[in-house]
Amino acid sequence: MANQYNLSDVFISYSRRNLDFAKKLFDRLEADGKDVWADWDDIPMTADWWQEIEAGIDAASAFVFIISPDSVASEICYKEVEHAAQNNKRIIPVLHIEVPREQQEQSMHAAIKTHNWVMFNHDEDFEAGYEKLIAAV
Repeated sequence: MANQYNLSDVFISYSRRNLDFAKKLFDRLEADGKDVWADWDDIPMTADWWQEIEAGIDAASAFVFIISPDSVASEICYKEVEHAAQNNKRIIPVLHIEVPREQQEQSMHAAIKTHNWVMFNHDEDFEAGYEKLIAAV
């Protein structure tokens, strides 16, 4: 059975190829006093990693999904969104890198498509996107 976590404010779902951006968000949220769950920080060695991820999602108030072509193509990220949706988590999609329309239609989870996105792409700087994210959290 997965570890039981104390409630956290935010679970971050991301592609490993977007690790730098995920860590930047993680660090900024923590600096602002938010309790943040991420798989690089919260899964003990030798643990059943998928059960740990489910427990982390279950314990979080908000599920932040970092949108990029890589995260949309990731089977694991899709499963994380599915678990969050099935457990009625507040889903906050964060656009980091634009995803081609065809890939959105074919691969993006419906729970990500149907929620308003917080924009962190080239159209807005990090600070403007972050202010919107922190308001949503």
